[in-house]
This record gives sequence, structure tokens and C-alpha cells, in this order.
Amino acid sequence: MKTKVIVIVTLLGVFVSAANADVLGGLNVLVVGSTHSFSEGEKRRGANQKAFDAAAVADSLRAILAKDPKYRKTANVVFEDIFRTKTLPTAIGGGGKLMTMEYRCYSLVQYYFWPEGRAERLANLSGRGKTKWSYVVILGDPYILANMPGVYAEGVNLIADMVKKGSGKPVLLMTWPEGKASSVDHFGQVVYRVGKGAKIPVAPAGYAWNTLPRKDKSAGAYLAAACIYSEIFGRIAASSKSLGEHAFKTVKANKTKTQYSGRFEFKNPFAMKYVTKTSITYNHTGTSSERGIQRAVEAAIKRCKVSCRKVGAAGASGANAKIDFNYGRANTIFEAHKKYKVAPDKFGRSYGFPMQDSGKTAPETMLYGIDKRYMGGRRYDDGTDLGIAYDMIRQGEVASDVRAVPIRLMWAKLHDANPRLKPLRDKWHMSRYLDEATGTFMYSLLSGRCPVGNEPSEKGGDAWNRWLGRKIGYETAVRMAHLVSPRSGRQ
Repeated sequence: MKTKVIVIVTLLGVFVSAANADVLGGLNVLVVGSTHSFSEGEKRRGANQKAFDAAAVADSLRAILAKDPKYRKTANVVFEDIFRTKTLPTAIGGGGKLMTMEYRCYSLVQYYFWPEGRAERLANLSGRGKTKWSYVVILGDPYILANMPGVYAEGVNLIADMVKKGSGKPVLLMTWPEGKASSVDHFGQVVYRVGKGAKIPVAPAGYAWNTLPRKDKSAGAYLAAACIYSEIFGRIAASSKSLGEHAFKTVKANKTKTQYSGRFEFKNPFAMKYVTKTSITYNHTGTSSERGIQRAVEAAIKRCKVSCRKVGAAGASGANAKIDFNYGRANTIFEAHKKYKVAPDKFGRSYGFPMQDSGKTAPETMLYGIDKRYMGGRRYDDGTDLGIAYDMIRQGEVASDVRAVPIRLMWAKLHDANPRLKPLRDKWHMSRYLDEATGTFMYSLLSGRCPVGNEPSEKGGDAWNRWLGRKIGYETAVRMAHLVSPRSGRQ
């Protein structure tokens, strides 16, 4: 009996040692960032932000760990590039005309949902691939972080949740903007809000760079890596004493600093409005796609005990009355005359959504269509979630309370929750579940209220899938507006 116990304990010890070899015997760090920026190709002066050099950060962190007595022989730092492309025939419009589109991935959220190689990618993030990660460092594209912070928040939460399924610990790297395109304070507020909501530590490299006595451009990647090192280990990166000390002091100081206060009020294509009226008026362009959304948005409003009615563009109850919101398609590639209306004197808010792809390709191409796409790989087409938001920013419409509806992102979430669902209910029109998500998103972003309703007792049926669409619409609106999930509280 004694011998058996010894054998069992010995085998158990071998098993535990093998399972934790990466943690006990070394350090594995994955750095996730992009070699390209969403704004690349932008011709406006100062608007084209370069991607933050995440590969150089990984190299610098590797060099720092190589001089750490504890990890110099066992440290493993790997860079994972977010940027990728895919060329697909895409069915456009009700007729389903096939056009060759090159899809491009810049954001953390598109990286998470990108269909090609997704199973292996998510397995890698969660430590179920070839490497069991100790830490996963997450960087966002500077342009998206600055101008569409809710998109950054979505991506961080999705990736961090996947990392947490394994033994790895996610770390957010706060970077800094190029030139005067944005401010370090704005970057800090966004990253710290997202970090707190997702319960992820922040390495405040942006603040360290902003307070560096002599800004040596070549030291940026090292400074960022030193901040990551100090955030993880709570000590100074010794390979460059002055920069290491500065990074450590910045990390330590920001542990107790109040990073922000109150509600997130930055105006962007996904900002909330907080209309709490008990009667809402709205208008749309009258097409079948808009009518499908109409049923869902009216139901969402009524679930909040608010009345609503559709009115003509002339006004709600007189020539001087303002309509609460209008909505319409936003793509410029076809039927531009049916777009959302930008008229602040008539409409309190306007919503634009990217038209769904036609049924020939929609189940696949809409999952690729969150970020950016180009016809024939050359001519930019705005028919994506971020493409519509990008238009609104470049055209100066955000100040006029014009907002974007991320239909493809919500479809990707629906598909993850129930892979049997389809994006369309026929060859052209969006499914009722996606309509529910869209209508709920719009009213949530208008009012700040929760129009989801009670979950049906039976799961898997039509009623439950419609409820699932509402839940996704509401949660997406809150996170993209507040940078945190509903369960985390508003910040």
C-alpha cells in the first residue's frame, strides 16, 4: 500500500510539473499588435496615424528579459500581428452582383472574429496552442483608440476574456499618439477605463513618454517594454537604468492616481445621447431594410414604456418640431439617395448602417466586414462597420449627432452565440434576429436605457434567438459608448 502511494504521488508530481513547465521553468509572453493602422492611406494632414511598433516593443521586452537573472535563459517573447487581408467575391445589393473585395483587418475586434485560422488563433490566445502563455500584452491601433474608442473596448474585452480562459494574464499597454492628432490624456482615459472595466492591469507607457525629460524617438519601444516589465514584476528593468527607473516610477505613480471621473463624454460615432422622453418620433428612408429595423426599434422603445411614431421628414407636429432621430443606409456604392439624413435642424440624431451583403456570400463576407475593404484591392469601399464610422469622422458629421450602427459586429456576436443562425432571412433582407440587435442598439444608444426585456424560459427557439439579438444590441451599445460592459457599471 505504501509503495502504491509513493508511485501515485510521484506520477502526480510529474504530471503537475509537465503541466506547469512553462510557468515554473520560464516565462512566455505574447505581444498582440498591428503593423498597419486603420488610417493608412488617409490624405488629410495629421489624420494618418502610424501603427505603434508592437514588434519593436516585443524585441525590447525580449532584450530586457535576457538581462534578468531569473529569466535570461528561459524567457520567450512572441509578437502576433493583427493585420491580415483576405480577397473574396462579395455579393452587393439586392441583385447580388459579385464584386471582388479585399478585406483588411486592423482592429482587435476584427482580429478576434476574422474567420480564416480563427480556431487556431483563439486556441493560441487561451494557451491551448503550442505555447502556454504567462502574459498576453494587448496594443490597439492608435487611430481606432483615439477616434473610435468603443471599438477598442470591444476588442480588448473579447481578447482578454479569451486569454483568461487559460492561465495567461492579459496586460494593456497604454501607448501615445503621433504628433497632435490626439492627446496622451485622452489615450490614458480610454485605456484606464477599459482596463478597469475588464479588470486588466495597464502599463502606462504613454504617460512615461509624455514625462520623459529628453524625448529620444529611438527609445519609445524600449520605454514601453520597460513599463510592461515594471507592471508585471513590480521592479526596475535593469538593462537601461535611466529609462528603466523612469518607467518604474511612472508605473508606481499611476497605481494610486485617479485616472478619470464621471461618465465618458467623448464625442465619436458610437457616443450615447440619453434621451429620456416618454414619447419618441423617428423617420427613415422607407426601404424594406429600414422597415425591417422599424419593427425592432419600435418594440425596443415600447419595452421601455415609451410611445413612438414614425413621421415624415417635414416634422413631428409642425414645421418647427424636431424629429428625435432618423436612420438609413450609409454605403456610397449604391442607392446613395436612400442614405441617412444629416440635418441637425430637423433631426436630433441620425443613424447610418452598412448595408448587408447579399445572400450569395453574406454568411462569410459579413464576418470579414467589420474593418475595411477595397474593390479589386485598390478602390476603397465604405461598406463596413468601421467604414461608415470613418466616413462620419472624415465628413465632420459626428458633431451633428450622427452615429454608426455596427451591424456586422453584432452579426459576428450572434453567430458566435448560435452558429446555426443566418445573417439574412431571405436572399437580401437581414434576419429578424439581426434586426432585433440593430433596433435595440439604436434605442439603447439614443436613451441609455435597457430595452432587452425578460429572457424566454425556453432556449433555442425563435423567441429566445430574438431576445439574444436584443441582448447583444444593448450590451454592444453600452460597451461602445461607456467602454465597459453593463455588468461592470457605467464609468
